[in-house]
Amino acid sequence: MTKLKLNLQIILIIELIVLLCLGHGVNANGQATNISADYHIETESKGNWFKAFNGCTAKRMNLVSLDTKEKTEALTTELKKVFGNDHPNIWIGGNDNKKNREFIWMTANKAFGYTNWAPGQPDNKHGVEHCVMLWENHNYRWNDGNCLAKLAYVCEKRN
Repeated sequence: MTKLKLNLQIILIIELIVLLCLGHGVNANGQATNISADYHIETESKGNWFKAFNGCTAKRMNLVSLDTKEKTEALTTELKKVFGNDHPNIWIGGNDNKKNREFIWMTANKAFGYTNWAPGQPDNKHGVEHCVMLWENHNYRWNDGNCLAKLAYVCEKRN
């Protein structure tokens, strides 16, 4: 009986450690994935914009819509905690559906009111940039990118 109790205690401790790691968003490689209660960043399984959109949906989340300055600043603060000022390119939920460069937040099907474009953006370089990313080394400002590029992405909790 004593050996059984000891084994159960060990199993319980291991499960507790796993739950604590998951709760703090630490993946198998020790990298943060849940950057707050509201956001999840996927850096390991990079994908094109459509995979990012579907990946968030599979998590019962949405590809993040940064529709206010306050929300943008809050996410930027969280990302800087994880990456500092040297972050990867990261997909967010904006897309122009290849139509007239009118960008919308896909989850809400809502036109951009607030924007945070990097200087000179959006530029639709080579005629293939229709999806919005947080741009590497541009202080988390936005860029229109090729939707087929494989990038990290940020999901947000659904309302």
